[in-house]
Amino acid sequence: MPNRGQNLTVIQLASLLDVSPRTIREHIASGCPVAEKAKPGKPNLINSVEYFHWHDDRIRAEATGPRASGGADADKRRVTAARAEIVEMELAQKRGETCADRGNYAFAR
Repeated sequence: MPNRGQNLTVIQLASLLDVSPRTIREHIASGCPVAEKAKPGKPNLINSVEYFHWHDDRIRAEATGPRASGGADADKRRVTAARAEIVEMELAQKRGETCADRGNYAFAR
């Protein structure tokens, strides 16, 4: 199996991402996987691919998160509102209304 990513020190990864080493240390404290734990005289090594996967998962989790905003009921309300908006947009399109006629709807092509 080909080598995936590179093992980087906190400073190298921070430099690559243009963030402070403190940010990377905070990520490690928040659960970022460490390829090789620090030993006396040797720094933590973080695999770049594992870091990016972890970071992407974290971003997704924050975006969709635990539904603290109302759980399943909030999901149903969002779906219902989205369906209603689609119906409104389709009706506006059938009427030939443009974005100037209908606020944010951009149907004119």
